[in-house]
Amino acid sequence: MLQVKTLRTNKIDFFKNPEFRLYTFLLVSLSFILAVMLFYNKIGGETFIDNLRIALFQNISITTTTGSATANFDIWPEAAKAILVTFMMIGGCSGSAGGGIKVIRVLILLKYLQKTLLKNIYPQAVITIQLENRTIKESEIHSIITFIAMYFMFFFIGGTLVSIIENNYIIGYSGAIATLGNIGPGFAAIGPMGSFADLSGCSKLIFSFLMWAGRLEIMAIAIFMRKEIWQNASW
Repeated sequence: MLQVKTLRTNKIDFFKNPEFRLYTFLLVSLSFILAVMLFYNKIGGETFIDNLRIALFQNISITTTTGSATANFDIWPEAAKAILVTFMMIGGCSGSAGGGIKVIRVLILLKYLQKTLLKNIYPQAVITIQLENRTIKESEIHSIITFIAMYFMFFFIGGTLVSIIENNYIIGYSGAIATLGNIGPGFAAIGPMGSFADLSGCSKLIFSFLMWAGRLEIMAIAIFMRKEIWQNASW
C-alpha cells in the first residue's frame, strides 16, 4: 500500500507512516540485540556483521512469511528464540498476506494502553487516539482487543491439543504460532532443519486449520463457525 502511494505521489514518505516506523524500529532494534546474542554465544558467523546479517535475514523471513532459513535457529539461546517468537506473533504490516496480529494492531493497542494510563492520571481529560490525522473509534479498539484475544485462544487451544497428541509442548506451541502466522518452521522436530512430515494425522489437521484461520483472518473464521450463520443461511 505504501509502495502504491509512493508511485502515485512520487514522494518517498514511508517514515511518515507510524506503522512502518514501528515495524522498522522493531526489526532493526531486535535484530541488533539478536546479533549481539549470537556473537556473544559464538553460534552464528565469525564477525558481528555476519551475525547481524543472519539476524536480519531470519527476522525479515519471519515477518514476511517467507519461511526461509539460513541458520539452524533451533540451537540458538532461549532469549534469541524469544525474539523470533515475538516476530512470529506480530507478523507483518496491515495489508500483508501473512497471519499474525499485525503491526498496526500492536501500535493501536500501545496507544490505547497509553490513553488508559493518562485517564487514570487525569480522569476528567478527554483523550483520543490519533493515527495519521484520524481518530480511532472505541469500536475499532474493541475489535482489535477481541481479535488479539481470539488469536491467543486459537494459539492456546491448538498448541495444547498438539502438545498432548505429540507429547511435546515445544512442537505444539511453536507449531501453533508458526502455522497461525503462516511462518513456516517452528522449533524442535518442526524447526528449520526438521519437517512437519513425521507428525500424526491429527496434529497435521489441527495445524492445517490454524494455517487456514491465520490466512483468512481469525475473526472471519470465528464468525463462520457460529451456529447463527448456518441457521440464517439460505441454500
